[in-house]
Amino acid sequence: MKFGSVTIIGNQPSASLVKKNIERSTAALERVVKRLDRPGVDIRAKKDVPLFSVAEGEPGVFIRRLNGRINRGRLINGAFQVID
Repeated sequence: MKFGSVTIIGNQPSASLVKKNIERSTAALERVVKRLDRPGVDIRAKKDVPLFSVAEGEPGVFIRRLNGRINRGRLINGAFQVID
């Protein structure tokens, strides 16, 4: 095999090794496709770290999930203020 001015010399892999590697890569690709096929992103909650999302149909309103509690609110001067 040659890359520009570099030549790499080696033994050609056997047909059985090529077949085995094709099977392994196909199985790996199938596993990846199963995970990538699901829409969305999974974000795991951690203690004392809030997760925010947008309230659908309510411009400027956010949902905060923190330590098992869910609050609706707005960002005022960069701070979350509960409105309910």
